[in-house]
Amino acid sequence: MGNSNPLLELRDIHLPDAISFWPPALGWWAVAGLCMALAGVLSIIYKKLRTPMMKRQALKELNALSLIYSKDGNVRKLAVEISILLKRVALVLYGNEKVAGLHGEKWQKFLLETVHDMTFTDREGELLALAPYVSEESFKSDKCGEKLITAAENWIKHNSLVSL
Repeated sequence: MGNSNPLLELRDIHLPDAISFWPPALGWWAVAGLCMALAGVLSIIYKKLRTPMMKRQALKELNALSLIYSKDGNVRKLAVEISILLKRVALVLYGNEKVAGLHGEKWQKFLLETVHDMTFTDREGELLALAPYVSEESFKSDKCGEKLITAAENWIKHNSLVSL
């Protein structure tokens, strides 16, 4: 008689292939796309909100400089501090490549080219550009501190990002 036990004819358990992680399912591609779109939208929103916040802060600092100037009347110190403030604002608005290396006449030219109203004259630009490099005595007869503050305020208010 033959082998009548049917269990001997069974094969061993056959396991399925391991599930690979690549390529991901369609849902994961959708999640990745949504995350990238969200990051892009948040980046644009941040850039749009950053400029007004920066301008408000710069105007507060300019107001503080104005109060200090009203107490001590030092035009040279005011011009140096306003130049530093405008340089920081310009770095945010126009980037390091255009602004970081500017000083002296090039800084004056940049300020005059980027002003959008006529309150910023050659004299204010010259004061801002040359103040760090000249002596205190050369500013003794100059009483244009208020004009300098007004020009700087208008420059901050009317400049905006060139591009996003």
